[in-house]
Amino acid sequence: MMRGAARESFTNTQRANLSIVTLYSAFILFLAKGIRSPLNSFEEVTFAVAVICMLVSFLLSLWATQIARFEGVTTGAKIIDNFGDRPPSDEEFFEDRIVDYTVAHERNALVNNAKARLLLVARLLLLMGVSFHAIFFLVHVL
Repeated sequence: MMRGAARESFTNTQRANLSIVTLYSAFILFLAKGIRSPLNSFEEVTFAVAVICMLVSFLLSLWATQIARFEGVTTGAKIIDNFGDRPPSDEEFFEDRIVDYTVAHERNALVNNAKARLLLVARLLLLMGVSFHAIFFLVHVL
């Protein structure tokens, strides 16, 4: 599981993605009102691709912010319940805790990496959307 600075950085990236794509999408839609008609087919496709990239980027960013199922470590009460008649030796106890934390860490790393990949794809789609919008603008104005 992420802690401290890593968690804060990840959360800030999620927020930044949502903020940027929301603001830029609003900007595109605001400008869409002032587009002169008729558009040629290249302009229509370029504008549509820009909007679709922004929409998918927004949805992926939103998806990445959902609450994830993280692996927890065994609770103290459950550990005591598993002792039975005889408590384990210190070595057995610590070995079990190390395994418990290792498994939780590995599973949580998979969850975090999946979220990071979603954010990376969302950022790439945002960049594509901005690029297609710039192409649209240049073709439409020139």
